[in-house]
Amino acid sequence: MPTYADNWTFRVRAGYISAGIPHKMQVRGTASGTGLALAETMASDLADYVANFNSRLPNDWAFTSWEYANHDSDIFIPFTPVITDPAGAISPGGLSSVARVRAVCHSGRVAGSKARIYWFGPHHESDDAADPGANGVYTSAELSGLAASTTLATASFKGGNGEDAAFYERMTVKVNDRLLRSVRRGIY
Repeated sequence: MPTYADNWTFRVRAGYISAGIPHKMQVRGTASGTGLALAETMASDLADYVANFNSRLPNDWAFTSWEYANHDSDIFIPFTPVITDPAGAISPGGLSSVARVRAVCHSGRVAGSKARIYWFGPHHESDDAADPGANGVYTSAELSGLAASTTLATASFKGGNGEDAAFYERMTVKVNDRLLRSVRRGIY
């Protein structure tokens, strides 16, 4: 049995659009964190985290909503932080269906728990063996901004138990099968 519940920590959740598809991403704070001031700080950190990948984001990438939940609460409270949306550089019209539904998972380690940021955004076509991410992993040598975002995530975001997390300087690349079916059917 886990030693913590999903609502054990303070959480900030952001809605966003990437390549025409709406998504949500969530980061965690400490187990004792509460309030709007902390939510705004974490939102700013998350916006900076994403902006480090501007050159590999679709140009429609934008935050659409923000909400936070205090420690031991399942109620998410909407808020509007003052942030700058990332400035993507890739036309989503030129992306394949598979590229549009390719997500990344930035994982970290923390004693007794996990830390992870799962999101849709950094795009590379990975058809050739030598292409970035073709082996299912982006490294900082393949993806500019990863080193800076790893440092920022390690300094700002916590694990599921509210403790400091050390994020790895790598991201795994995953295709979301459910979204791929929706794109093929023309829903997105």
